[in-house]
Amino acid sequence: YNGVRFFLPVCLMLAFFGGRLLAGFLTPGRRLPALRLAGVAILFLYTGMYAASGNIQMVFDARYKVERVLERNVPHDALVGLVGSRMYLPRLDSYEVTRRMKTLTRRTLRRLKPDYLLVNSDFAFINSEKVYGRLREEKLGYRLVLRYRFESPWLLWSHRDIFRNDTKWIFTNLDKINPEVEIYERID
Repeated sequence: YNGVRFFLPVCLMLAFFGGRLLAGFLTPGRRLPALRLAGVAILFLYTGMYAASGNIQMVFDARYKVERVLERNVPHDALVGLVGSRMYLPRLDSYEVTRRMKTLTRRTLRRLKPDYLLVNSDFAFINSEKVYGRLREEKLGYRLVLRYRFESPWLLWSHRDIFRNDTKWIFTNLDKINPEVEIYERID
């Protein structure tokens, strides 16, 4: 597990060494000063854009768009089922919400009969792939209305960098930013 905030003191210590290295690299009188300065400027630009990628993903997080889509298209008296941790799903203060389903089962779905299902597919599909596969194939009486995650070609890191072959290979909390959210509507 890599709690990014716990790594900040190490970054502070490394900044002293990085500063010393840059000072030596940019010392006047060395060969190709303009090229060296351009290299350092590119390094700082890349670092700033890399850091901004996280901020951009938080500002345009999929959960905000899903909240707007629900507000415009789903009646407030509709029963909404939540699959996954509520902390990582859109805010639904003005909707009637079923008790949270950590894992989805056909029995629970038949018993609760929500009009809509909200699924954080990054985390929900881990526990019961067979049932989720049937949900995605629209064989459980629900059809997919929206699957969304903010994507931009300008992001220097994104969710794709944390997972490889649907397996989390970097243990961090950054995977909680901008999760893929799916909305299913009951059709039976």
